[in-house]
Amino acid sequence: MTEHVGTPFTAYNNTGNVATLVGNWQEEAVLKAVTGTSRNKTVALQNQAAAEATVFAVRQDEAADEPTHSRVIEHTEQLLPAEWITHNTVNFQPPAARTFDLASYPKLKQGGPRAEQELRQLLQAAAAEPACEAPAAAVETTHRAEFQAHNMQGLQFGARLMKTQDGTPATRDATFLAEAGILGSTAAHRLAAAQQAGKHSTDASSSRGGEGGSSWGGSSLRTWLDPAVPITLYTEAAAKSTFTGTFYGTAAVSKMAPMNRDDRFTKLASDINVEGHR
Repeated sequence: MTEHVGTPFTAYNNTGNVATLVGNWQEEAVLKAVTGTSRNKTVALQNQAAAEATVFAVRQDEAADEPTHSRVIEHTEQLLPAEWITHNTVNFQPPAARTFDLASYPKLKQGGPRAEQELRQLLQAAAAEPACEAPAAAVETTHRAEFQAHNMQGLQFGARLMKTQDGTPATRDATFLAEAGILGSTAAHRLAAAQQAGKHSTDASSSRGGEGGSSWGGSSLRTWLDPAVPITLYTEAAAKSTFTGTFYGTAAVSKMAPMNRDDRFTKLASDINVEGHR
């Protein structure tokens, strides 16, 4: 039995650093023993022509022309052989470039050389024309031209009198006039005081055919001013001036604390059976 000296398979399949796809070294040894040919022979690779069929591995340094190239690329884009670049490749902008540097965004041409030359001629012709005069200010309107002034002689301006359904002067809301800023606080108070005194009061008896009474059953309601306010115990007392000297709608026992617990405005439920207030 022959004894091997050293490691005879150290440089196996590394001659010329040729990239080949091989199996394990036992299979390669059997292939060489049976056929007399090994797939890693550098001399055989150099002698073989590129067009000849060979069993040896051939280095491929660039992509080959696949059959789908002419069917897909050439058919869809219809480009000249000197270009081989698509429209999307020319106008492609990376997503990262869309979030910054917006001032240098590429501006594509909108026209060809003939359109640009025509645009330059139009700009030169426009620059040579004299500046036009500013148009006159239009101050006349359709409403102003068609307006017909009415004869205001003998009329009193600002005296608009509102009336109720009964033909009596309407009661003005002093609170609304003060909150809306139509009247000042002093004028609103004077208006409310005048209405409280009965200057613009509505005579309920005259409108309902009665004399000295109203449909609510009380003669004191004749002096009540605002018909929108519901008739209650407190409005009846206010019309009779029962609460003179105190807050509106209250009757204090001591006259010192008008909103104490014993006033009629905040009467407790337990006090309804008190004598005289049933």
